[in-house]
Amino acid sequence: MIRQNLIYSYSLGRGALFLSEMVLLKLFTKIFAGGTSDFNPPKELVNQVRQSLFDLLKEDAKKIEDGVFPLSVLYPESPLSHLKRLPKLFWDGLGIEKRRSAGRTTVFSDQAKDEAKNKPIYFKRNFHFQTDGYFSDHSAEIYDHQVEMLFTGAADAMRRMLITEIKKRSGKTDGEGLKILELAAGSGSSSKFIHMAFPKTRLTVSDLSESYLDKAKFRLKAFKNIDYIIADAADLPFRDNEYDVIVCTFLFHEMPLEVRKQVLKESLRVLKPGGIFAAVDSTQYHDRKEFNVFLEQFPIEYHEPFYRNYCENPMEDMLREAPFADVQSRSAFFAKAMSGIKSCASS
Repeated sequence: MIRQNLIYSYSLGRGALFLSEMVLLKLFTKIFAGGTSDFNPPKELVNQVRQSLFDLLKEDAKKIEDGVFPLSVLYPESPLSHLKRLPKLFWDGLGIEKRRSAGRTTVFSDQAKDEAKNKPIYFKRNFHFQTDGYFSDHSAEIYDHQVEMLFTGAADAMRRMLITEIKKRSGKTDGEGLKILELAAGSGSSSKFIHMAFPKTRLTVSDLSESYLDKAKFRLKAFKNIDYIIADAADLPFRDNEYDVIVCTFLFHEMPLEVRKQVLKESLRVLKPGGIFAAVDSTQYHDRKEFNVFLEQFPIEYHEPFYRNYCENPMEDMLREAPFADVQSRSAFFAKAMSGIKSCASS
């Protein structure tokens, strides 16, 4: 219990660091770019959100204590790398605020324009008003740090909810014999946790963005048994019945409804009978209704054109309609872990 409390305290301290950086960033953009927000939720509701954050971090600490995933998932990157990234984040914050104020959502550098060629139309935008969207080395370098600031240091803990689903479903402790495909892996944050929790698995890391996949390769260079491939989750270049597990994190809320359906259809095709599909994504309107005011505000503050539709269409229903069997879900803070099984009848 002492170790668990120490892990929890560490996570709280880490969260305080990212929160302080976010406060400073907001102040910086307000001074130099006029950034501001009229959103002012009731104090009681803010306290409920804070408690849900604490509950998530406590659960995460317990999972580490129980051996669901190793303590190494908490090992921080080099403090120097963290500090060197901050000037880029603050400078990028000015660009984000200017694009938000002007309502500009398709602003790309030459590298980003070149990389965006032949990508799906819905994907060619500055999600979150992010510089270059998901199409440049600059974006790939700072994105995960930005997300941790947004979620007060809880983004990694939300991603690790995925591991619990896989272990619960597969009964595997080290991943031996499992062939796992990760969709939309981005710069490899979830990939790292998956490999740490399942060191004997064969992991395929896929993404639409060359820049983000290159960043994932760099971050995961110390790990073995990982393959990398540029792939559209809605049109997978794999054989039928090829993978034991397919996973993704924070993918579906950035897709139109029909693309979400196609991703589930493709995942079902590529999974082996009895295979596991598991995802972590944003909570939806039906999950915790008192928090809906935050879900409604999110696409206003950030460029997320498909988010409201995502919130209105329960992923559990979509998984069942795919169809996946034994669909389960659980939510914590602003994330939801969902999973289902490919039945033999679906093969």
